Amino acid sequence: MRIKMCVFVLAFAGFGPWARPGLAQDSSARVKAIQARLAELRKNFEKLPFSVQATMSEQRRLLGLEQLAGRVAVKGSVFVPTFPSSSDHASTSESPATVNGVVSVNDPRRDLAFSRFGGYSNTTSSTARCGNQVVVGYNRSASLLETFIAATGGISFSGVAVSSDGGERFRDLGFTPPGPNATDFAFGEPTVTCADASRFYYVQMYSTIGFNNQSPTSIALSASNDGGDTWSDPAPVVNKSQSHILDSPWSAIDPSNHKRIYVSYRDIDFSGTNSNCLPGDLRTAIEVVASKNGGKTFDAPIVAAEQCFSNLFEIVLASRVAVDSHGRVYVAWQDTQASPVISQDIAISSFVPGKTPSAPVIIDQVVQGGAEAFHTLNISDEFILQGGFQNYRGIDLAVDHSRGAHDGEVYVVWNDARNKSAPDEFDLFAGLYFFDDVMFSRSADGVAFSPTTQVNGDAQPKIGRGFDHFQPAIAVDRTGKVAVCWKDRRKDPENYRFERFCAGSTDTGSTWVESRIGGTLSSPSRGQDRVINPDMIGNYDALASDFLRQSDGFTGAFQVTTSGMHPDIKAHHFN
Repeated sequence: MRIKMCVFVLAFAGFGPWARPGLAQDSSARVKAIQARLAELRKNFEKLPFSVQATMSEQRRLLGLEQLAGRVAVKGSVFVPTFPSSSDHASTSESPATVNGVVSVNDPRRDLAFSRFGGYSNTTSSTARCGNQVVVGYNRSASLLETFIAATGGISFSGVAVSSDGGERFRDLGFTPPGPNATDFAFGEPTVTCADASRFYYVQMYSTIGFNNQSPTSIALSASNDGGDTWSDPAPVVNKSQSHILDSPWSAIDPSNHKRIYVSYRDIDFSGTNSNCLPGDLRTAIEVVASKNGGKTFDAPIVAAEQCFSNLFEIVLASRVAVDSHGRVYVAWQDTQASPVISQDIAISSFVPGKTPSAPVIIDQVVQGGAEAFHTLNISDEFILQGGFQNYRGIDLAVDHSRGAHDGEVYVVWNDARNKSAPDEFDLFAGLYFFDDVMFSRSADGVAFSPTTQVNGDAQPKIGRGFDHFQPAIAVDRTGKVAVCWKDRRKDPENYRFERFCAGSTDTGSTWVESRIGGTLSSPSRGQDRVINPDMIGNYDALASDFLRQSDGFTGAFQVTTSGMHPDIKAHHFN
């Protein structure tokens, strides 16, 4: 009876107005293969210390998928609702501008209705623009269920939407291809880039059983030759052994050579055999791979930074990569140390093709925002923002390749709670709560950085609670103007709901003109989606300028929760 009830909810409450129940052909072999692969991935994940697990949002998502696989499988068959065809969907999903020029990216009609059985949300977006062509990639829970019940091929957690008019209207194209095999998992955290108005790239987390049964989770690239309308199956950009887990991907294209693509990521190496660490030690590293031929093949990894866990429980996370107009590559990340207290640094390195990366430069120390939440008595605590969600990756990087007066300037932005803390009146175990601001530093050479300054224009109150400003994104347009956007809570006295704020600077960040994007007031919807970590609302919302330098200004997609509990992706263009 319980299984039948789950199936009823899936078919009639979980898939919106197009859901019509049907029964797929026997797919027990496919489901068993998926379950076996997910169990293998879970075992690898469980080998790691909790303080490392807590930073791995993508791997934790696979644990939810494992539970989902067990629930959807019904005596060797899968219960299948009917979705609209991609052509019907594409022809009806274009949305005009709404309040303050904010436009819809995903089509809300494809959201899953509320169900404890499955997911519902759209989060963590990346935007790329070449001329008038704009592509947005994002995490999409509906993709997971659509591809899982398809009874063929792999599983996707990713979505994509396309605009051909500079971001005025978007077509939600649904899920990105996961690959032909049942054990191909494309599970999000996308970064989207473009070489021209036709050629776009979609880099994301990936898991597959392929050549030599490579690493449990890897990084893969999909390519589009028609402006984002169709995509190739994901192809891994780096292969490692079973004792490596790769996450936190980012990508960039060389402005001086559009066939040269760089992908950065974090390597969690639990082989215990790395020569730079003690035997049996856990190693984390920020690495970069490069392609010289438009993503067809990639060179061996370049190590930008690495840490050994035995060194005060130190790890690296949150890779970012950018390239200047002369082909120099910059890589930024966070160093996190968990003992004797949690501390973080923002660090950066750079290299030119064929050369070894420079020694890491520490830009500044970071005060972690939020309150400390203890899970066990060992080194396994984490910081969460009000609303109960993590914010580990509040960092971004941009390089000016405008070929103007400030060409080559390097900009780094992050959220930082150095300015305000206050006791938590209702949680004696949490102690102090630290309120984030958006911080900024710049450099003409990637070595000597300016003193850290604040981007958001409001000051934290001296008495009482403060306000969080978090998950900043940064970009530079063809005029050399710098823009930063972030989630901002200053308008909510309870420091709970957030809005989109942006700021622009025409003097390399010395001064900022700030704006509030109306109609974006949102609540942090979390803990409802069965296939997303209960402590996540998304890791970032990237910001883009026109890579081809044909137009001024900035375009960025971002998460908004304004319609019930469903987080949607919206976009906004500004100069």
